[in-house]
Amino acid sequence: VVSVPVVLNEAQYVESVQEQQDVFAQHAFNVHVSNLLRSDRSLPDTRHARCKDEEHQVAVHRTTSVVIAFYNEARSALLRTVVSVLNRTPADLIEEVILVDDFSDNEEDGTLLTSLPKVRLIRNQAREGLIRSRNLGAAEARGDYLMFLDSHCEVNVGWLEPLLDTVNKDETCIASPVIDVIDMDTFQYRASSSQLKGGFDWSLHFKWIPLSREQKSARRSPTQPFLSPAIAGGLFLISREWFYRLGMFDRGLHIWGAESLEISLKSWLCGGKVEVVPCSRIGHVFRKRHPYSFPSGNANTYLRNTKRIAEVWLGEHKRFFYEAQPTARSINCDSLQKQFQIKNELDCKPFQWYLENVFPELKLPNEENSAFGQLKQGSLCLQADGEGSEVRLVDCNESDPSQNSWAFSTHSSTIQHGKLCLTHYEHSKHPVLDTCKHSHTQKWSRHGRAVMLISSQLCLESGISWQVRMSDCRRGAVSQHWDFTVELQAQDDQPVNIT
Repeated sequence: VVSVPVVLNEAQYVESVQEQQDVFAQHAFNVHVSNLLRSDRSLPDTRHARCKDEEHQVAVHRTTSVVIAFYNEARSALLRTVVSVLNRTPADLIEEVILVDDFSDNEEDGTLLTSLPKVRLIRNQAREGLIRSRNLGAAEARGDYLMFLDSHCEVNVGWLEPLLDTVNKDETCIASPVIDVIDMDTFQYRASSSQLKGGFDWSLHFKWIPLSREQKSARRSPTQPFLSPAIAGGLFLISREWFYRLGMFDRGLHIWGAESLEISLKSWLCGGKVEVVPCSRIGHVFRKRHPYSFPSGNANTYLRNTKRIAEVWLGEHKRFFYEAQPTARSINCDSLQKQFQIKNELDCKPFQWYLENVFPELKLPNEENSAFGQLKQGSLCLQADGEGSEVRLVDCNESDPSQNSWAFSTHSSTIQHGKLCLTHYEHSKHPVLDTCKHSHTQKWSRHGRAVMLISSQLCLESGISWQVRMSDCRRGAVSQHWDFTVELQAQDDQPVNIT
């Protein structure tokens, strides 16, 4: 791949915009560091060594339209995204780079980039949101394939050919790259694991999950693509025709949130599939907050979007979504007629088929369990290493099964981790995991956010060095506040003996 000369005064384009003094305020990443980096900076090759020897079948005379929607993006990040595509992609594979400006405050953010090769610009006349903006870009695309990218990405060497090879073998496949991490503060580029697939919980929150033993053993090579229940975010390749047949992204989804889950479910249930392609690597700046506003608020917008997905695609299983997200019942998600029409026209399968054949890891909630998932205290999660081990707090990691398998049963008053139970013996301050015996040492109750051992009336508490211990219950003690990631029942007030 030959570098494309940037026919743009890069320094002038980046520096002509006055950024706020707080480098994180406007874009939720360190814009000062971003501005110091060249648009054509080099990246570490994070692919498996065998990827370099792979031969990829790419259809002749078929091209890709890259669609990048943006709103008030940092110019340096947007430019680096576009230049990485132009510099690391064979020119004959790229039809165009379509920038969709979602009514940014400064229209020159986009217009100045049209001097770059193959760049086309669409500017919305009002704020549409990133989801509808991607649809608008796709509707204007001339390429046979659509590649959706966020506006703060950098594609790595050899990124497109493996994706094209995968979709070329099955035109109903959505192909996702491995998404590497670009640090939001330092902009250091770091490799991500290539053995994680996308999933979600009954709240319809995306989560990474490890490949099953069956999937690992079935793979002939670490470079072989693997099936995934869902894709992460807005980075994937899809046949333009298949995207159109699926009805594109649901036009009723607002601004941002859950669109990748919607397109994944639609593809799987309506005759397609989703694969992760390990030899394709794209870096993405992961931020801790959204830098732009949502008309109805971030949480309400996401809840409304996920409600639309649950109503259309979960069928009878949507009750588990409402048990996990009870406030969604009162949210108006507008007409779903068009989505049900697509579902009927494509003769899509029921969600039960998806649970059995695509995502068996998504277990139906035990009717006795009122809460399950991770047992959290802020950004820390309860973890144990097996029978007899003391529980402790560690940084939360949604893909770690030693963290996300907790369940509280109102019927048996137990907190289980797989086949083991949270246990506290009087001779120790620290609770452990032990074989479930239905003993008084394993009977717990929940009151508000407190977790109390019924027999001793002591509460589960975090201590120094991330230890977990039993202590007298204290009203309002943050160290005694615990939350499951999925709550199916409201909790009682604080226990009567809290001081």
